[in-house]
Amino acid sequence: MRWWWLGLVALGCGGSDGTGETGSICVTGCTGTMAAACDNGPPDQATCVSDCEDLRVGTCGAAYEDVLDCSAGETVTCDANGIPTVTACEAEFLDFTDCLSGT
Repeated sequence: MRWWWLGLVALGCGGSDGTGETGSICVTGCTGTMAAACDNGPPDQATCVSDCEDLRVGTCGAAYEDVLDCSAGETVTCDANGIPTVTACEAEFLDFTDCLSGT
């Protein structure tokens, strides 16, 4: 899994069923992420959605849900490294990455 998934949650304002159905928070968020067209973003919509759904049920799922909630309706941009990001949710992203790294 790559770090680009941090940006995949932006614009996630659909239903939060996590099923990959049209309108799910992962589908909606990944649509915004793919539209940003960052050089180091996800390779395609399907991979983006799959990774998003995996993260929602993973060990750090609660922290990821905080990122999803914060990112709803926000714009995805590309950082200096070409990675999709949502600048409005920096604190939530840091908490999530801390969880992933076990800190």
